[in-house]
Amino acid sequence: MADINVAVFIESPYVKSFLFECSKYWASEGDRVCYISNVEQQDLPPHIQGASTNSDMYLEFVNISFVTAPNAESLMNFLINLQKSPHVPRVLVVEDITGYMSTSDSTEQNFLLLCALLKHISVTCSKFHKSSVFLILSMKFVPEKLNVINFILNPGKIWKTVSGPCDNSNSDVKHFTLQEISTNPLNNTSRTLEFSLIKKTEDQLLRLNNIKDLFEESCNFNNKIF
Repeated sequence: MADINVAVFIESPYVKSFLFECSKYWASEGDRVCYISNVEQQDLPPHIQGASTNSDMYLEFVNISFVTAPNAESLMNFLINLQKSPHVPRVLVVEDITGYMSTSDSTEQNFLLLCALLKHISVTCSKFHKSSVFLILSMKFVPEKLNVINFILNPGKIWKTVSGPCDNSNSDVKHFTLQEISTNPLNNTSRTLEFSLIKKTEDQLLRLNNIKDLFEESCNFNNKIF
């Protein structure tokens, strides 16, 4: 039996911050994380205040592997070889999965194949660890691509960012809401999580209340493969 927990973030200016904090969260818990993107990471995104529950930065460093896969072919080749690796991850993060299908030669069939491969690799990782694994994706809002992800990967949670009310008393603070998109047509209830962007002279800082609700509860619907 394989136990896969899938969460999807709809692309927003700050989605990379949530992907990084997800990676740091599980790495600090001692889990091996593989973070894949189609561009090389040049700098760190804005930090989310209160996200880290473990102050051991050494664990965060040694347990996260950053991989650059510039196109769909290189991503698929990496995923195929990943199942042969002696360091099989328990958490797999793919930044902007729709970006791999933006070239003129990409087809719906290729995207189906990529999602099916991600599912297969996740099953392999789950069987290797003999426990649940986490697959975290970000994507641009493309309805047909989201339908494919829903059909093949059956995500437990899908989050999108919407603007919140303006803070007229402080122009350096912007409020946003993470809104959950329901994947169950019989139950359209959804949660919202509030967060703020604080502009500082030297940096930006995201502050999210109930951070563990996002990282521990965002994947609480399991896709079990027998």
